Amino acid sequence: MRLLDWLVAVSLVVIGIACLTMAATWMMGSSSAIHNFFSILMWTIVPLVIAAIVYFVLQFKQGERGK
Repeated sequence: MRLLDWLVAVSLVVIGIACLTMAATWMMGSSSAIHNFFSILMWTIVPLVIAAIVYFVLQFKQGERGK
């Protein structure tokens, strides 16, 4: 995938999370939609970053064994 494809995909995911956050904030009656958005975004991004780091470390170690 090209960089533009990744940017479009990531922006659509962020827009979707923002829409779901606004709807949940409205339903809960909470006043801080921005705080909820960043909280949900962090709960989404942190596990993905950890999984990516583990994946790359395992790929790097597997590449060293194969040589």
